[in-house]
Amino acid sequence: MQSYEFMIVLSGKLEEEKINQILKEIENIIEENQGKILKTDKWGKRKLAYNIKSEDEGYYILLYLKANKIILNDLEKFCKVNEYVLRQLILKLKKEIELVSN
Repeated sequence: MQSYEFMIVLSGKLEEEKINQILKEIENIIEENQGKILKTDKWGKRKLAYNIKSEDEGYYILLYLKANKIILNDLEKFCKVNEYVLRQLILKLKKEIELVSN
């Protein structure tokens, strides 16, 4: 398994309950395919540099994870079909990381 950084920007109009539900769905995708979330960092609501889907604020979440290609493909599919996801980015990390989930 390779280490990745997964940044997701959700609609700034969402309530905490819906944000947690989306995060749980992402966690399920990762865990169902034997991946591992190393750290979850909720950055909170921030102003966007430009409007995306007529929104000027987004809720940022950063995940560090161990994953394989299946997980990455499933995460990208999930983000494309979920109406609340404004943007997502997955970066492969050069160094292996071992973080503790919080």
